[in-house]
Amino acid sequence: MGLGEDSNGRIGWYTGYNDRAFSDNNYNTDKAEKLAKKDLRIRIDYLKKHKTYTRRIFGLKLISTWTDSTYQSIWNGPLPTWGGKINTDIMRIIYVKNGESKLYKFIRYGSVLIVWTIFLFSIICTLLYLMGKMNIDENYLLYAVIFFIGGFIFHTFWETKSQYVYQYTASLIPVASVGLYKVMDFIWNRIESLRSK
Repeated sequence: MGLGEDSNGRIGWYTGYNDRAFSDNNYNTDKAEKLAKKDLRIRIDYLKKHKTYTRRIFGLKLISTWTDSTYQSIWNGPLPTWGGKINTDIMRIIYVKNGESKLYKFIRYGSVLIVWTIFLFSIICTLLYLMGKMNIDENYLLYAVIFFIGGFIFHTFWETKSQYVYQYTASLIPVASVGLYKVMDFIWNRIESLRSK
C-alpha cells in the first residue's frame, strides 16, 4: 500500500490491498504473503523504469502526508458522511458544507502558520547545531529531530495519512522553541550592537 495509489489518486494511503490479498487467497497467510511479495516486486520494477512518475508520486505522497496542518483532525470528526452526529453549535459551524465555513478556514489556515513555524525554527535550530553554533545540553532535542527524521523516512515508503504523522511534528515543538530563542537572541544582540555604536 505504501507505494500504490488509491481510487482518489492519493499515494500510499489505505487501499484495502492487504484485506483483498488475504480474502482473495481464502485467508491463507502463506499465499497472501507470496502474492504481496510478487506485487511489491512488480511495483518496484515499475517505479524503477518510470523515474518521472516515481518522483511525481513521492512528491504527491509527501504533500498529502505533511501539508495537512489539521492532521485530519476535523476530517475524523463527526462528519455526517461517516454517520456521526453534530451535537454542538461550534461543531455545526465547523462542519457547514464540509469545511466551507469561516471557522473551518480559520482553523485550517491558522494551523498552517503554526505548523510551518514549528518546521522553520526546528530547521534553524538543527542547522545551528550541525554548524557547531550552539551546544544542545538536552538530549531530548536531538532525540526529537531523530524521531522526526525516522518518521519522515518511514512514512515516505510505508502506508501514510496525515493523521499518522502529527506526533512527529509535535515532538519538534521544543526544538522549534530553541530555534526561535536563538533567532530572537541574535536579533536582540544586533539591535544592542547598533545602539552601542
